[in-house]
Amino acid sequence: MKIKEKDQKNSLHNLFDIADSTKKETNLSKIIAYLVSKHSTVFEKFLEAIDIKLESSRDDCLKSAVIEIEKSFKKEKSGQYKRGRTDIEIEFADNNKKYYIIVECKVSSNKATSEQYINYQDLLLKKNAHQKYFVFLTHQSGINLLEKNTNIKVIDLNWRKLMSDFSSTETEAELNDFLNYYERRYGMSNQKEILVQDLSETDQIEKYKYGLYRRDKVKGSPLYFAPYFTNKTDDPGLGSISKILGIITTQNIEWQNVKPTCERFLENASYKKDEKNRHLERWERAVNSKDDTLKKDTEATYYFLDDMTPIQPKLKKGGKLVSQIPKNYTITFAELLIEYNKAVKPSE
Repeated sequence: MKIKEKDQKNSLHNLFDIADSTKKETNLSKIIAYLVSKHSTVFEKFLEAIDIKLESSRDDCLKSAVIEIEKSFKKEKSGQYKRGRTDIEIEFADNNKKYYIIVECKVSSNKATSEQYINYQDLLLKKNAHQKYFVFLTHQSGINLLEKNTNIKVIDLNWRKLMSDFSSTETEAELNDFLNYYERRYGMSNQKEILVQDLSETDQIEKYKYGLYRRDKVKGSPLYFAPYFTNKTDDPGLGSISKILGIITTQNIEWQNVKPTCERFLENASYKKDEKNRHLERWERAVNSKDDTLKKDTEATYYFLDDMTPIQPKLKKGGKLVSQIPKNYTITFAELLIEYNKAVKPSE
């Protein structure tokens, strides 16, 4: 992994880029365990994500906690012992109530299975704790296992939800570095469906034409971007939507610095060489185009977009497309379809 290019002042990567350089799911589980063990705010948010509400202070609960990664265990099956290991184990006490949590992490298309839970079931049954949790942390839909044992809860936790919960914590520089990394690599923190924003400045319209949308620095990663061209433009309305392939937050953006990351965006999207080169060319043109409305040395967030899909007839403001669109305004696909149906079949 090349972590710095020639003529760059310093590396654009942070610690988490390096820690997850091999893109193994064990890397990400170790990072989560580290953040949970280091910051009481993150510890509390993780517990809230699996429906544990602390009764005493989060600092005291974290102090009582034992957190282990890749802990080995032996399981007997048909008279033979097989070895296994847990991704994350957490034990802590809250108001004299003991908790025991096993977290199984899956990344990207890897899915949780009932067999994996069965592998760990004996550990949960034998553990002396008032409440026990088995957490599937995945990018995919959970398997919704039901456990008959009333003091064992099986939780399906989506990475998207966890990142959204983490993004609302009190500011921790280290956590922000991780969230920024996660957005670049996996593109799912604090994820919404469709970001809708007004677009009127000539320089920003030019950038969008070539697949780039620039906005004030922001955390979160919607799936799609749909600009609403205001009445200052020649043809107002919402007339297109584009999938967001990647997000970069930086200042004084230069193509040579962001190109390697943009290449990874396209690799993640499995584009063939010709399509990849076409997108890189249009993004380069967008990055290099003038940006009169952004002050120098100001950090901004850039959305690198797929080809736009036209929406005809154009949607006008009303309903979910509020007259004054606020910053970070998102709608669902269902809401977009409602507005589209109104435009296609206006009420008589």
